[in-house]
Amino acid sequence: MKGTNSILPSIIILSVVLLILSGCAPLPTNDVKGCAPVARPAEDVTVPIGGEPATGETPAGTETPAETVPEEQPVTEVTGEVPVTEPILPIASDEDSELIMVDDGIPTKYVVEGQTVQLDLRAIDPDGDPLSYTFSPPMDSTGKWKTHEGDVGTYFVSVTADDGESQTTQKVRIIVRPSNKPPIMGEINDVMIEEGSTIILKPLVVDPENDDITMSYSGWMATDTYITTFNDAGEHFVTITANDGKNTVSQEVRIVVTNVNRPPVLGNMADMVAVEGDAVRIVYYAADLDKDPLTFSFSKPFNALGEWQTGYEDEGEYPVIVSVSDGELTDEKAFKLTVYKKNRAPAITGVEDIIVKEGELVQFSPIATDPDGDQVYVSYKGWMSSASYTTNYNDAGSHDVYIIASDGTDAAIIMRTVTVENVNRPPVFQIE
Repeated sequence: MKGTNSILPSIIILSVVLLILSGCAPLPTNDVKGCAPVARPAEDVTVPIGGEPATGETPAGTETPAETVPEEQPVTEVTGEVPVTEPILPIASDEDSELIMVDDGIPTKYVVEGQTVQLDLRAIDPDGDPLSYTFSPPMDSTGKWKTHEGDVGTYFVSVTADDGESQTTQKVRIIVRPSNKPPIMGEINDVMIEEGSTIILKPLVVDPENDDITMSYSGWMATDTYITTFNDAGEHFVTITANDGKNTVSQEVRIVVTNVNRPPVLGNMADMVAVEGDAVRIVYYAADLDKDPLTFSFSKPFNALGEWQTGYEDEGEYPVIVSVSDGELTDEKAFKLTVYKKNRAPAITGVEDIIVKEGELVQFSPIATDPDGDQVYVSYKGWMSSASYTTNYNDAGSHDVYIIASDGTDAAIIMRTVTVENVNRPPVFQIE
């Protein structure tokens, strides 16, 4: 039978039962602070009810205004800078899942954002009346609340047990702590770099909880620094990962290495010597590290093939420049060509074969010239030793005469034939 006198015992019994269900072992004292909390797992957290009922509680089904707790300020990502505001509440650890009693006597539960809070009640009514429960927001009708990221703060919820006539309400404090946040990494835009340059990827990284951060690199680079080679032209990707021991954050960086044309290299050129009349050809070689096709050019008097046929008026010194080009860059080398004078032999003209009769004079009058203007000496060999000769009656026949014109270095030799015809002489008496 329900009556006024049964209300107080019902409330007391319900409070004791709720204490037991809350995981607190009542001590031999009426001091609520003597409740010994019992640890529970951190995943699905059950918040039990404990402590003495308070008068003037908010009626069942009415939400108790939650305390206002400042939230974290937004994080703005900018290239090269990562501003971060320190969290207001302490970061939850693996041990932050126990129900504790604080000085104000309100059962308090620490959970981590993302966990599910459950108020699982099994109260006993002394009269055996069936009980119903109501929960203030953010709890649902079953006494559960699935927290989410961003729910960090302190919440007061009311749980009311109702036997149809009497009600008992208990206030519970739920403190939602922030979960471990991954590091925050400043964004690195696409990187443009030339072959042969050094690239250093060191994004600014901070951790909201000030955890130690380990950086790692994968893909085209294995460390934060890389010296490009002249074979690296093209598009590459590097994944940069920051790890605080619990969470990781990564970003992929696109790196474009532009080709750097290296100039061709022309081999050294030695000075050359030649003699007038020689055909001169330049021997050259060049290399291009990029394997570009090469073209060569030569200063005058050489032709496009690096060749020159010297003449007898080309004595002198000639500065020569050889150039090589890959179409964009060039290299050149200079050397000296010395063409020495070549002596040219004299020339003999104005001399023909001669026909005379016995007793007649043979006379040669050669014209000897030297193309170099050298003095010419003329001599004779063979049947004659000089330019003139008076035949006798024993000279009938053909005779070879060699005319030699010399400038002291070179000589010109021609042969002419002197034909001496026989002359019949009358008989002569010899008187003894």
